[in-house]
Amino acid sequence: YGDHRDLHLSLRRQRQMCIRDRYGIDKYINDCKKSGVDGCIVVDSNNEAPEDDKIFKGLTKNNMAFIKLIAPTNDSNYIKQSLKKSSSWLYIVSYAGVTGSKKVNINNVKKLAKMIRKQSKIPIGVGFGIKSYSDVKKVSKLADLVVCGSSIVEKIKEGSKKGLSNIKLAQFVGKYVKKLSKGVKH
Repeated sequence: YGDHRDLHLSLRRQRQMCIRDRYGIDKYINDCKKSGVDGCIVVDSNNEAPEDDKIFKGLTKNNMAFIKLIAPTNDSNYIKQSLKKSSSWLYIVSYAGVTGSKKVNINNVKKLAKMIRKQSKIPIGVGFGIKSYSDVKKVSKLADLVVCGSSIVEKIKEGSKKGLSNIKLAQFVGKYVKKLSKGVKH
């Protein structure tokens, strides 16, 4: 995570509690393990919920990371509780709302990164609204990981609408990702 020149590929799984609850927490964790998942982001987990503890314990027992989201509405106490359950990295959400719907809020990122760094040296990832080289450049000065998920999904949609498929679509999206990655600090 520390050296941005090295490319680390890991499989992360992001889920919502309602889907996982219907599916079953134990089955969810077992299927993650069978699939080679090394960490899970649970977007609507709550530090106080018994399900949150069950997920944390199940993931830990199976050597998978529990990646907690930190939102602009969270305080220092919430961050402290989240750090107890996070072994790999914390995911800062740059704004409250739906991912990809707004531009990255760099002031929120600065505030939350400062709060986290006061309590831990755990790597920090930032997502929500990161769509351009400029966004990546700004965020990578404050974070260890930059998440551009929604903008990549939008590029895939754009390429599909242009009739691209397979290799051509991969090249189209790859060109975009390469452009974004040039914004990462070295």
